[in-house]
Amino acid sequence: MISQFFILSARGDTIINRDFRHDLVKNTPEIFFRNVKLYKGDAPPIFNIDGVSFIYQSKSTGLFLVMTTRGNIAPSFIMEVLNRLSKIIKDFCGVLSEEAIRKNFVLIYEIIDEVLDFGYPQLTSTDQVKKYVVNEPIPVDSAKQYVDKGKFQLNIVKSNTVSSNVTSIPLPHANQTKKNELFVDVLERISMTFNSTGYVINSSIEGCIQMKSYLQGSPEIKLALNENLALGRSSGNYSNCILDDYNFHECVNSSEFDMNKIIRIKPPLGEFVAMNYRIMGEFEAPFRLFAYIDEPSNYKLELNLRIKALFPKEYGSNNVTVKFVVPRQNSNVYPELLKVKKLILLNGITLH
Repeated sequence: MISQFFILSARGDTIINRDFRHDLVKNTPEIFFRNVKLYKGDAPPIFNIDGVSFIYQSKSTGLFLVMTTRGNIAPSFIMEVLNRLSKIIKDFCGVLSEEAIRKNFVLIYEIIDEVLDFGYPQLTSTDQVKKYVVNEPIPVDSAKQYVDKGKFQLNIVKSNTVSSNVTSIPLPHANQTKKNELFVDVLERISMTFNSTGYVINSSIEGCIQMKSYLQGSPEIKLALNENLALGRSSGNYSNCILDDYNFHECVNSSEFDMNKIIRIKPPLGEFVAMNYRIMGEFEAPFRLFAYIDEPSNYKLELNLRIKALFPKEYGSNNVTVKFVVPRQNSNVYPELLKVKKLILLNGITLH
C-alpha cells in the first residue's frame, strides 16, 4: 500500500514527511524533486524510478503533495486518496499554502494519522476526521498568499458582495462563530481554436459548481439551475445552454434534474464539487483573437496579435494572462494597450 506521504515547497524543502512502512530510502523526497526539476518539459503526475512509484499533485502555490509506493496499486485509487487528503488539510487550515502548513504542521500530522493507518486509507472525508482531531488550526491571512508585491491589483467586487477570503476560514473557527453559511462558485474553463481570420473553428466549456459548506447537521438544500438549460447534444440549435456531459457528487440527489433542472444536496463539511459539466458547440466568447503577419523584408516577419473583449463595457476582467509561442530566433516582443480609457483590462501580460 502507500509507503510515504510528503509535502515539498517550491524550493524542494521537505515541510511534511510521514513514512508509514519504512521500506524506502530516506532521501526519497530529494529523488522526487530532482527528477521533476530535471525532467524535459512537465513531469507526468505518475512516474516510476527503481521500482518506486511517485504519484503527486502540484498546487498553484508551488507545493508538491506526493505519495510513494512499491506495490502494484491502481494509480487512480492513489490519486483519489491524495486528492481527498489535500482537501481535508485545506478544510482544516483554510488555505493550502506553505505558510499555513508550516504553522499547522502538528495539526496536519494528526490529520494524516487519522486518514492513513500503516499506509491504508481509513477516513476520507472532513466529517469523519473532524470527530478525532483535537488540535486547533492557526489561521493565516489568505489575502496575502497570491498577491505579488509591486503588482497593480484591481478590486472589481461590489461593496455589497462578500469577500472571497471568507471561504479560507478554517472549519473549527467557522464552527465557533455558529454561522450556517454555504458558499457557491461556478468555475468554467473555455477552450477555443481560431483560424487566421479570427473565425472560431471549435469551442468547448468545462465547468463545475464548487461549494464550501459551514452548515451544521448537513441539512438538505435545493439548487435550481436555469430553465433554458438543455441536456444532450443538439444537431444545430445552440440558442440554449446544452450540456453534453455531466456528473454529480455522491451527496447530490439528481432525480429531478432531467425534468426540472433541480438538484437536492446534503452538503458535507468543507469544500466539494457538487457538479461537473461540459458544453460543446457555439457560444459567445468573452475575448476574440486576431492575428496579423507582415513580411517587411525577406529576412524579417512581424506577428501582430490583438485581443478584443466582447463583454459589456460595464464589466471588467482582472488578471488576464496572454501566452503564445514564438520561434527561438525571435528578437523582440512589445506588449501594447490601445485606446484604454479605464485600466481594467490585461492586468499583467506574460509573454512566452
